[in-house]
Amino acid sequence: MPNQIKRLTIFFIPCLAFCFLLGCSNAKKEREAWVLTNSLATRDAYESYIREFPEGIHVVDASWKLLSMKGSEQSYRNFLSMYPDSQYREDALWAIARESRDVRDYEKYLDEFKHGKYSGECTWLIAKEINTVELYEQVAELIPARFQDKLKSNLSRLYEEMLESQLASIGRAIVDKCFLGGQNIDCYAKNITRVGKDIFKADVRIDWNGAIFRSNIHDTKGNLLFNADTREYYYSNDSETCYPGMAIELKNTTSHTVQLWLAYYSPMDSDKLLSDGIWEIPPGKYMTFSSNGFKVSTSRRGFFYYAKSKDGSREWAGDNRIEVNGQTRNMRVHNMKQEDNELCVVLR
Repeated sequence: MPNQIKRLTIFFIPCLAFCFLLGCSNAKKEREAWVLTNSLATRDAYESYIREFPEGIHVVDASWKLLSMKGSEQSYRNFLSMYPDSQYREDALWAIARESRDVRDYEKYLDEFKHGKYSGECTWLIAKEINTVELYEQVAELIPARFQDKLKSNLSRLYEEMLESQLASIGRAIVDKCFLGGQNIDCYAKNITRVGKDIFKADVRIDWNGAIFRSNIHDTKGNLLFNADTREYYYSNDSETCYPGMAIELKNTTSHTVQLWLAYYSPMDSDKLLSDGIWEIPPGKYMTFSSNGFKVSTSRRGFFYYAKSKDGSREWAGDNRIEVNGQTRNMRVHNMKQEDNELCVVLR
């Protein structure tokens, strides 16, 4: 028996030594292959490493490197399915969210990595996708500085939309005050509310010709939120709505009563040409015009007109043949100059 044990020992010790050396050799080979793969850093190199060492200690790293070069949403999802607990989980979840642009994927990332390295940008993308004043205000402090200008811009646009939705009630107030033009209302300050809560105040000026100009927007503490581009709006008695546009104005500097026909682009549809007439403008008068309950205004920086003195001694005609009330007129075109802020024809 002792001799038998001795013979077995003599046989197995070399075998164990050979296996150990073979293992060391394979481990060394893999380490050297990984160093070479990383130095090459090409798709072929990473794919070759995975084929050569499918169970290697760096196979997850190699797979991630391949994805980072050109990965799709589905390939990132497959990676997470194969390696759910890898060190690349956060990056994979973020890559899926960026590829899908789905709020649910953004939210999944934040559920797991509330304070992760992409959490600020993720919060911004969720807020931008949902795009409500409430959410922007709620998460404003969490959004990185590089997105703050975009946040303010989006908020400003939402504030403008909320204000514009209130313009009809402003117009209604004008009518209630029996404002018909020729008198001046300095300012009509409108508080915009959301679920019973004041959120900002708009300074709205009512001009002499009935235009509603809105400009500065303040919060309820009086802090200036932004200076809006000045726009004109006009109120329609018939539809009880406000619509944007530029009022068409005419000044008659002659000694004659002038009859006027107009063609202009609809403020509600900039491709639709409207026409109307006739209006009579007494000598020396400066006038705006109404048609079917609407202030005559245009969405473009120009319009067409034809005018003649009531006694037939003067005429202002052009080369544009346009039908007005069933009769073709040779109309002039008037384009507003860049430095002007009004659409006004002066008849001399």
